Amino acid sequence: PQYMSPEQATGDRALDARSDVYSLAAVLYEMLTGDPPVTGATAQAMIAKLMTERPTRIRVVRDSVPEPVDTAIFKALAKIPADRFSGAREFVDALDAGMRPATPDASRAPSRGRILGALAAVAVVILAATAVATRDRGGAPASAAPTLEPGRQVSFVGDVGKFAVAPDDRTVAYLTPDWARVMLFDLDGGGSQELYAAPSGTVIDALRWSPDGSRLLLTAFPDMNRVFSVPRLGGVTREELLLPSINSLSGSEVRQLDDGLWLVAGRSNTIYLGADPSRLQVNGTQLVGPGTFKIPGLDAVVEVRLEPTRDGAWLAYQGTTPEGEDVGGIMALSATDQPRVSAQWPGMSPVGWSADARHLVMARPVGDRVSDLYLVDFDPTRGRTTGEPRLLYPRLSATSIALSADGSRIVYVAGAEVLNVREITLDATPTADDNPTRMVTRGTGRWGTGLYLPDGDVVALQRTASSMEARVFSRDGTSRPVMQRGDSGLRYSNALSVDGKVLATGRSQGGQYTLVLHDLASGRVRELDLPQEPSGVAWAPDGRHIVAMTATTADQLMVIDVEAGTTREVTLQCGDRCEFAWEGVAVGDAWPLVAITSEVDTWIANVETGELRHLAGRTWYVLGWVKDWVYFGRAGGQTDYPGMVIFRIPAAGGAEERVLNLPVECAVRYGVWLSHDATRVTCGIDESKRDLYVIDGVLGGE
Repeated sequence: PQYMSPEQATGDRALDARSDVYSLAAVLYEMLTGDPPVTGATAQAMIAKLMTERPTRIRVVRDSVPEPVDTAIFKALAKIPADRFSGAREFVDALDAGMRPATPDASRAPSRGRILGALAAVAVVILAATAVATRDRGGAPASAAPTLEPGRQVSFVGDVGKFAVAPDDRTVAYLTPDWARVMLFDLDGGGSQELYAAPSGTVIDALRWSPDGSRLLLTAFPDMNRVFSVPRLGGVTREELLLPSINSLSGSEVRQLDDGLWLVAGRSNTIYLGADPSRLQVNGTQLVGPGTFKIPGLDAVVEVRLEPTRDGAWLAYQGTTPEGEDVGGIMALSATDQPRVSAQWPGMSPVGWSADARHLVMARPVGDRVSDLYLVDFDPTRGRTTGEPRLLYPRLSATSIALSADGSRIVYVAGAEVLNVREITLDATPTADDNPTRMVTRGTGRWGTGLYLPDGDVVALQRTASSMEARVFSRDGTSRPVMQRGDSGLRYSNALSVDGKVLATGRSQGGQYTLVLHDLASGRVRELDLPQEPSGVAWAPDGRHIVAMTATTADQLMVIDVEAGTTREVTLQCGDRCEFAWEGVAVGDAWPLVAITSEVDTWIANVETGELRHLAGRTWYVLGWVKDWVYFGRAGGQTDYPGMVIFRIPAAGGAEERVLNLPVECAVRYGVWLSHDATRVTCGIDESKRDLYVIDGVLGGE
């Protein structure tokens, strides 16, 4: 990949002379600097840099190279073909002009010209030899991937969320953006119809079809250990499974396979394959018992993507370790034996198998919600792949992708991703519609998080796969930028200091954890190393300390001294309650006491001693601690208010009060944020428009 043009690396079929110009420039660059323009530990890393980073200018490394030569090579290495020279002749002319002396009597010019000419000649020879070798190999693999037409849009309502393709290869079940309704859609025409509406206070988490397509399997919050089904033609639901503790299972990875087999994926990379998952047991966050196993190399991973063959014989997988290493491949499955790894391709996630398990479609991310699709040929009788992955479809822009059961169709969701921050006024007698609201942000960005300044203005955060931006949105409708940082490791753990001057953001990349402190006035940035990954942060009222939840150790908090640059780990005295993942933290005037929530309760913790005091049950997320009150959210369960409900309870203990019905359309995964005076909250409103698209003729119906 060091010498490939960006369009060649992404599988663009319309290559021209400008691609050769890039490759020639890459060879010259290495001859002049000693290194290729793109480096990396793996091919995937090099391709990622190729698509996102410009090389270092040659004169930074070797200042003896004439500036016009540096400029010519830099132009030839442009990411976009239109920005390069039109062909090798134009490139050589630019190099030749760059080596000519400014005055005719510069005696060294001929020798320097000959040197550069020799380098160019060598590069051309290498390039030509590479081209000849490629032709001798036939140019493409003996079994070339099919040539596919662009995807065609089949739905036009803009309400598609998670989806599942039925075994008939034409019916799609999908969730609406509020995760409250399941719709059926006919890919070959016929529109959509509602199949199931969740009860008030219930949010559907995942959907999968039964092997024969007669029923749709669902899991829903808050009872995610219950798997139930809906008939395809509509009707009464029935319970299919009652699994152990929801805190150890991922509802999105509960699947029914052929011959009555179930595949259940738990946390800590524990997986079950068998006929009776109701007999599973839980030890901490791991599934235990007959039929359970782990994927090699992913012992500490929290989440992994799985694609089993319909008969449960083979499993394609992809996950990321806490150190940031991608692990993926194909492995054999058995309910009694340890799995055997057949092949591995780091950085590629499985999309789906053909019905005969001889082909696997995989996706490799090459940008924000953009992936290259590859085709892997597999021999299930011998348990091995045949050849290397072949590019099937370059640069598919999609939020989610699936392969039909017969392998003939790729179905995906695409559309405009829009998120804005909404403010809602708290009310002691809330109803579904009576709380005054205003839109803090408005546009086409992804402003999912809104943090309050002391004066009531909002710092809204927008995050992409590689950067984060912050702007202050004032109540008069104006806004101003305060921070922009290109960093793919920034997390959704954010907090503003009490005075609103410093934004703290957790960072995790390559197994290194830091707390990034952004001074919003001066633009200065500090980074403090952390021993564990932060999953939630809050500032103490002294402006010096920050409390951080940990993503991997359930019984610990981190207390960061910002001035000293030190971190102290606090072990909580939580006993068997530590199996729950802590969901949020809030600090009030009673420091060093803090409020923390698990998935089921709210506690008061002393960060000096680790002591815990139970405060409230059935909670979801702690929002803030203002004066004598702790505010927290809970999933709605009554008919008079759907979605999430905000309560408050005295920090010393006592009766709780309901203060707001939070509409379900709030994208609560980005956080709900309480104002300093506890009169208002912000949340993200998902205004994205997503539709279904289809690519036909993938595997010819195999």
